[in-house]
Amino acid sequence: MALDHGTLNIPLAKRGDIDSQLDQYKAAQDRAARSLRRANADKNKSDKATAVELLAGISDERLAALSVKCNSTPAQVIRHLRSQCHWQPSFVIRLLAA
Repeated sequence: MALDHGTLNIPLAKRGDIDSQLDQYKAAQDRAARSLRRANADKNKSDKATAVELLAGISDERLAALSVKCNSTPAQVIRHLRSQCHWQPSFVIRLLAA
């Protein structure tokens, strides 16, 4: 790769500062990632609240049907769904909203 002597003769201040450009790029990437994480956290928080509400309103018939389907007791199903309300609220929403 040959050096372009025309570019080498231009002062560094006029060529642009690659370090500041990289810093600006990284800062923009960090801002985008942070806003995405906040949006995901807000959605997860609202999903958790929805899942807990759905679990509180589950009927005894629905609980009995789920316990037969899962081959476990209703208490075990409730305990598992409470855990899933925290870790996978979208699963509980899909299961109980239908």
